[in-house]
Amino acid sequence: MDYLDSRIIRLARMARFSPSWARRIVKFRRVACHMGAYLRRRVAARKIQGTSEWAQYIPREQGYRLLSHDSLAGSARVVEICRELFEGKGGIQSFQKGKKPFFTNVLEAADLEARPELLDFILSDPVIESVTSYLGTVPRLNSLGLFVSDANESMESSQLFHLDGEDFRMVKCFYNLDDVAPENGPFTFLPKDVSRRVRKGLKVETDEGRIDDGDVFKYCDEEEAIRLTGPPGQGAFVDTANCLHFGSRARAGYRMVLMFCYSPYPNVKIDKGKFDLPGMPVRNFPVKRYAHDPLRRMVLGLDA
Repeated sequence: MDYLDSRIIRLARMARFSPSWARRIVKFRRVACHMGAYLRRRVAARKIQGTSEWAQYIPREQGYRLLSHDSLAGSARVVEICRELFEGKGGIQSFQKGKKPFFTNVLEAADLEARPELLDFILSDPVIESVTSYLGTVPRLNSLGLFVSDANESMESSQLFHLDGEDFRMVKCFYNLDDVAPENGPFTFLPKDVSRRVRKGLKVETDEGRIDDGDVFKYCDEEEAIRLTGPPGQGAFVDTANCLHFGSRARAGYRMVLMFCYSPYPNVKIDKGKFDLPGMPVRNFPVKRYAHDPLRRMVLGLDA
């Protein structure tokens, strides 16, 4: 199916459709192929939006919500677990860089089996209901990882301003797992409304590539960028499909962060095989624990 959608996008570009319209064609085709799951998720989302105390937790206009260690129940313990896992693997002394050397995941699927509290938190009601309300549909958990950014001098790929391409809206959650200072390469983003202004000025529609700081700051002030510095447990929900962002410009020390990604189902991401490379996030999750939970079955894609 990814091959077919790649062909659709190429043909749409040959026909001089905008990148946004090419992606909309892919979205329409995928929704048509998964109409049952799509409708069930929309119906379940409406119920959550009408009853959940987390329904407006992520403001749609800004596209983000900052988090502290006590914003969501259980997050402080999750930070501890991630730090324990990292140290159990030998810590920074045994760290080996992956395919993307400045942003390497050290979490493995086996770690989720050994420490089920981690996935329990990521699939907890506050997280799922916050994301569901923002997206307007029960989402799919795409990936998660415990990422390490070691000191580097590079300025490439996701170290430059960009948008993510899983869908037209998505939510990534980031948690600092150690003290993060400016020199440690904090995740940095522009709110959705500021990003819209910059994108309009640059005529950027979707995830069309990387953008230099100088070009971005022609249309906004540097002070409008939000940097996730601070102690362990400092974090954010961010719509990285609409909020321009970058990370991992670690010029001293290192940064360690828990990151997990939610998007609508079906999304428009075309798999190019990169997730199978060393250091990329986990995408295969242990599901037996949630086999009889209808909501979490949706989130894990078991109803597709």
